[in-house]
Amino acid sequence: ALENPGLRVQGVTHEDILTNPKIAAFYAANFPPEDDEPYYEDYIEEEDPNFVMDDARKYNIREMSCYPREDRHRGTHASNWLRETQGLIPGIVYGRDDARGITGASKDSRLISTPFNQFQRERDLY
Repeated sequence: ALENPGLRVQGVTHEDILTNPKIAAFYAANFPPEDDEPYYEDYIEEEDPNFVMDDARKYNIREMSCYPREDRHRGTHASNWLRETQGLIPGIVYGRDDARGITGASKDSRLISTPFNQFQRERDLY
């Protein structure tokens, strides 16, 4: 019998297995005694001593491509249209901000749209 059956099926206790024959039969059929160890393996990779982390990676920033938006795609209605029919996420990229110490070539902002699949890829990875 499992030491802690709640690890396999949430909410099941050792007492449940002893008192309920249906639960005991389920555990016997699906979790054999040799399978008492957790199902995952530890994947610990050795760190490369020559690896140097750049600032972007240190702050969990990764590159994504985007497209410039036209001024006619400004506003809530246009943004909803981009999301719902085009699969694009609207956004704004700001340039330099001297007050915050953010360097850049221009203080302007740009309207952009990013494909939804890029956001989904990042969500799936992290």
